[in-house]
Amino acid sequence: MILAVLGTDMSKHFDKFKEFKDEVEAKGNARGKWEGSSDLALNYILHSCDISNPAKPLPQATAWAGRVMEEFFQQGDLEKELGLPISPQCDRREASMPKSQIGFIKFIVLPTFELLGQLLPNVSTICVSQIKGNLQHWEEAAAAAGSPLPPTRSVGPSAP
Repeated sequence: MILAVLGTDMSKHFDKFKEFKDEVEAKGNARGKWEGSSDLALNYILHSCDISNPAKPLPQATAWAGRVMEEFFQQGDLEKELGLPISPQCDRREASMPKSQIGFIKFIVLPTFELLGQLLPNVSTICVSQIKGNLQHWEEAAAAAGSPLPPTRSVGPSAP
């Protein structure tokens, strides 16, 4: 259980992504081939759940994005009060929720769920579809606000 919780640590996201990707490429989605690797799969699924807000219907995804941004802003306020440098995305005067969500979805959430969808096909048809729809919402919101969009991702399972 402890290892599963530790597996949600975002500082280890890209290492865990690569490890799971290598395993999916080696084993495919045949259940029998995953015997002995179930901890890896379960930890990846738990991590996917931990970052799944953009996979929810838009009203819930938007509400949770606002809650997360407010948590970041409170951290930035405290950092400023303590005379520390303000962490990225934590400065309420400069951060943009649409841009933050676009980057999070393009570079973290979408590749994570696309990879998980290779093992669990319903994830592709249900979750990835919702994530792409929410991404489109945030891109439209950023364009309406005149914010430049983050670059197109260059990593992940669907990258060239």
